[in-house]
Amino acid sequence: MNEKSVLLVGGGLTSATIAVRLRELLGASVRIICLESRDHIAGNCFSSEENGVEIHRYGPHVFHTDNAEVWAFVNRFSNFWSYKHEVIADTKYGVMTLPVSLLTMGIFLGRQVRPDEFYNLIDTSIEPGTLTFEEYGERVFGKDLFDTLFRFYTERQWGRSVSLLPASILRRLPIRASYDSNYFDHKFQGIPVNGYTTLIENMFAFSDVKVELNYRASKDDLRGFDHCFWTGPIDRFFDLKYGRLPYRTVNFELLEDENSIQGCSQMNNCTPDGDHTRTTEFNYFVPPDERPDKKFYAFRERSKETEDDDEPYYPVHLFGGSEVYDRYQKEAFAQEHVTFSGRLGRFQYLDMDKTIEAAFADVDDFASQSLR
Repeated sequence: MNEKSVLLVGGGLTSATIAVRLRELLGASVRIICLESRDHIAGNCFSSEENGVEIHRYGPHVFHTDNAEVWAFVNRFSNFWSYKHEVIADTKYGVMTLPVSLLTMGIFLGRQVRPDEFYNLIDTSIEPGTLTFEEYGERVFGKDLFDTLFRFYTERQWGRSVSLLPASILRRLPIRASYDSNYFDHKFQGIPVNGYTTLIENMFAFSDVKVELNYRASKDDLRGFDHCFWTGPIDRFFDLKYGRLPYRTVNFELLEDENSIQGCSQMNNCTPDGDHTRTTEFNYFVPPDERPDKKFYAFRERSKETEDDDEPYYPVHLFGGSEVYDRYQKEAFAQEHVTFSGRLGRFQYLDMDKTIEAAFADVDDFASQSLR
């Protein structure tokens, strides 16, 4: 079989997964080059250590999945702390818990709520259908609880009215008639013991990939390669010919203290006031008996619209879709030797496990054609 040359644009989790899958399916017959615009690999998963505390430099990343294959895959390249993510909401009524549970409703109403009563207060039969974020949230939770927990946080996060956002954003959050405070419902949950950067370093090392940092790739770099997996913003590939797609980015304020800053891993600012969305304290990301306690580190996040020199984090989808994205997607389908992968390439919000699943599928499609 003739050697195939593959270009990966972007050095994050998607590209690292693609590299491993390519090496396993095509062996030594594929040459893989990776171009990364930043001065480090791991993309927005990038983490580094301060006094024994692993800080997630682009915000908290908790790996959670029900897919046993995906969980086994990441555990090949790193050991994981067993971890249960808990989120506290700072609201106009005081601190509450997320996701919405018996504990949340008990705090909200100031009394015990029975499980059978819970479903008279929360209507889980509502389907998102053609509803906006606001319409769906108010019908499920009632206006007061919706405003208390979701309206102000969401509008700061996305920079748009909740009347303009799709219900799918809110639909991802579990609802429980129990006192379970686990933010996620998934069977497998954890955080890499030595950080996400080490995890992805190990994936690239396994795949024998040459990674070039500080390199902003363009279409011209595809010359000489049989195929490209583009994990950067899809609009940049096409030189913004139809205009810029909306992405949100985040500014991080580092907080340091000799004592715990907030007493939990994540505190969402759901109040009507304030300019930040959430604060993450990284000491709480490891088990108590392993937790460094000499110094505490947290990031306070402020969301903003992405400008030319910003790193895009979250694709912004509005209720009713995007004509601009539809035009880019039509052109993307016409590219014979380019696969648009990952959160930015697909212009799609993807958790890490779904990112890996999508990368598997992208490589399998490419390899099936290459092996013909």
